[in-house]
Amino acid sequence: MNMDIWPRDACGAAGYQSLSRLFGDLSHPLRLALVRHLLATDEECVCSLSRGCRVDQPTLSRHLRILKDHGVVSDRREGARVFYRVIDPRVAPVLDSLGVLDMSRRSTRFTEEEP
Repeated sequence: MNMDIWPRDACGAAGYQSLSRLFGDLSHPLRLALVRHLLATDEECVCSLSRGCRVDQPTLSRHLRILKDHGVVSDRREGARVFYRVIDPRVAPVLDSLGVLDMSRRSTRFTEEEP
């Protein structure tokens, strides 16, 4: 991809590709809602996430897998429970700059229709 039209800066073509992938990861309403919720709660068990959204378990798992595979979130196991948290340091500033992130309010419900 020819990036000559963009100003020369530290981002470069690889940086644009990486940022574009992040925007793609956040472009789905459910993934955006999940990431926003995880930023507000720091870490959340998948069982709590599944109770908080109105999608079936396979759909939730698929979207969490996409976020994990792309390095946006990580998971950790504690017995049978799996906890997720945001690990990409670019996510909070991006959402904050878009006015999507309000850390003063902790979300309790989120859905695909209502991020």
